[in-house]
Amino acid sequence: MAAFKVDVIAKPNGFVVAISGRAGGPECEALEEQFNKLVGLKPSLIVLDMNGLEYISSMGLSALIRLHRNMKETGGKVRMAAVPPVVLTLLQAAKLDNLIPIFMSTDQALA
Repeated sequence: MAAFKVDVIAKPNGFVVAISGRAGGPECEALEEQFNKLVGLKPSLIVLDMNGLEYISSMGLSALIRLHRNMKETGGKVRMAAVPPVVLTLLQAAKLDNLIPIFMSTDQALA
């Protein structure tokens, strides 16, 4: 099991947020705090690179929904990229794939 980690990479049109490990309860608080900081910068785009994400809890799913809403309020967009199958199943069950577009790669999501 990998340690939970969030890396933020600035890009010309926004940010890539690489999330890895397991996003359970305590980790989701840190994740949401990072999301709030980024939304405060009012980027046009945030891409969530989920390639290394092993699991996301219901709290993590809620954080994604709030990120989407907050970005929408500031005129920005959220996209997900490189979502592992086990996480994709959870996102689809929660119908988050209908709310936040999913791309095969970070490069595609940034385009």
